[in-house]
Amino acid sequence: MKNIFFPITGLVIIAIILVSCGQQTKTADNKPKKEQAKTKPETLLLSAYLDLKNALIADDASTAAKSGNQLLVALDQMDKSNTTAGKSSEYVEIVNDIKENASHIAANAGKIAHQREHFESLSNDVNDLIGLLGAPQKLYVDHCPMYNNGKGAIWLSETKVIKNPYYGKKMLTCGAVTKEY
Repeated sequence: MKNIFFPITGLVIIAIILVSCGQQTKTADNKPKKEQAKTKPETLLLSAYLDLKNALIADDASTAAKSGNQLLVALDQMDKSNTTAGKSSEYVEIVNDIKENASHIAANAGKIAHQREHFESLSNDVNDLIGLLGAPQKLYVDHCPMYNNGKGAIWLSETKVIKNPYYGKKMLTCGAVTKEY
């Protein structure tokens, strides 16, 4: 009797451990899906924008193009019904401008200078959209005084550390924080 009891007890313990591990895996697999479902389109848009900015910092035109496509996907998921009636036309105008610039960035994977030209307008538009809808996270508005023949340009960043997407590795730290959201 003792000879049978211990092997059966061992098998039961192993079975419980396997079932328990299977439950933990299912819970872990489901968690990101639930978190994705809770992610607002504005957050997806900002995430794609920040990915684009970081690709330009790294002088990576191919990743910048992919991020341009991600911006377009995020824009399609946004709902203008969240804006008040008086701001609806402003929202539509900003979104249309973002689509145009994101399309140019996405279509020019081998032309980082052209992507950066559209990133300038895109940054102004995303900044305007955040001014209209609010920031989903802490953001910094950075300014490079040298870009565009000394006219300057802004970009949004998730950190206070200056990393310039207009010049990339050539002049990585050119710029200053001008505003916080």
